[in-house]
Amino acid sequence: MKIVTEDDATIIIKALDHYADFLRATGRDDRPYREVIVRIQQSQAPPDQPERKAPVSEMPRVPRKRRAQT
Repeated sequence: MKIVTEDDATIIIKALDHYADFLRATGRDDRPYREVIVRIQQSQAPPDQPERKAPVSEMPRVPRKRRAQT
């Protein structure tokens, strides 16, 4: 039984993110709040789905080596 629904988790994550941004802007440590965000996101993720690869357009472009002209 989940106490926090998916919608509630989204709101909580957003609030924690805003507070962490405030802490960073005022020169304080925001790491504990960022860690809570990650834990909430991991607990809300479906466990059986494999991680998806990024679409080709979002992957970094690797330049090709030029051949020496003869």
